Amino acid sequence: MAMAESEDGRSTLPIRAIHEAYRDALTARREYRQAVGGPLESDAHHRLQEAVASYYDVLRPLMESANSTEKLWEEAELWPTEPKYQSVNICPGCNSYVPVESAHTDAFPLGGRCPECGDEQIGRDQIPKLDDEGRVEYHHVEGLQSVEGIFDQQVEREVEYSDALGTNSETVVETRLVPSEHLQLIAEKLDKVMERLSLHAEVDDEVPTTELDKEDLEDFQERLVEIREEWADEDGLTDSEVAE
Repeated sequence: MAMAESEDGRSTLPIRAIHEAYRDALTARREYRQAVGGPLESDAHHRLQEAVASYYDVLRPLMESANSTEKLWEEAELWPTEPKYQSVNICPGCNSYVPVESAHTDAFPLGGRCPECGDEQIGRDQIPKLDDEGRVEYHHVEGLQSVEGIFDQQVEREVEYSDALGTNSETVVETRLVPSEHLQLIAEKLDKVMERLSLHAEVDDEVPTTELDKEDLEDFQERLVEIREEWADEDGLTDSEVAE
């Protein structure tokens, strides 16, 4: 079996296990997309979570220690959590405002009259921060390291059932489902880890390859092209470096 090696030459992780985890995650993603809105969506959601969790577990020992995946492990933006807020001098009448950190607060002094409407006294408040296109900015979950433990969270719920003694209920403990869009995003970041670690070589000849596997691998190659282009944009690579 082909093995990934550390810098000192010791075998650390089976390449076969990585490829199998990738294929399982890819298949689960496809099956979930096909099941959305139908009676099998819940089952497909559970399978998607199990597949992404396995994909994460098999790559974790490598991506947490490799220099090439440091940004993905520590800094990659995942999903938004809550809006970013900023302190502003604001008019309660017309809602005109200037951020406190702005250099223009002299024209919008706290306690003074609003220069826009002239009717209200300027106050201080916290409002959502907007980007240059007027959209609310959000804090995000950052880094694949923050995903640790997310797949094992549990939730309790009451289940009612009827028997000869009447209607009863019991508490059952279930694995909490991670939102499907979060699972998809985690899987996409793990695809980038595969690329960064050069783990996209063809599957070991000893591993049986079905028609579905071949289709999966073709999809993976398409994803690799997209990933290379994204990293080229982020890292400022030249076209020749991307081709390599």
